[in-house]
Amino acid sequence: DQIANLPEPTPGQGKKRKAPDAGLGSVPAILTGASHIPASGAAALPVTGQYKMALNVALGRILRRPQSKEDTIFQSAQTVGGWQATLSMPGLPGQWATLAWAGEV
Repeated sequence: DQIANLPEPTPGQGKKRKAPDAGLGSVPAILTGASHIPASGAAALPVTGQYKMALNVALGRILRRPQSKEDTIFQSAQTVGGWQATLSMPGLPGQWATLAWAGEV
């Protein structure tokens, strides 16, 4: 009885929205394999917050294998001026494996 009294559905009701209208935004270029080099030829930096992801993608392409925990080592130490982070990547080939990079304090 109750089902028979329900109103008829309106056209388009209950249909799924297409992805662009779903509020998902665009997929970052780094995930699609799109080039990060702008038309000017200068290398563009990733959007803030994506630096670590960009590093992991680049490292994976260099190593040509799945990464392990030992491939990137992040360390932080308190200095006189504040905290400083260092990064070493012993998984890199050759001389690059012995280098370390330090952030600003």
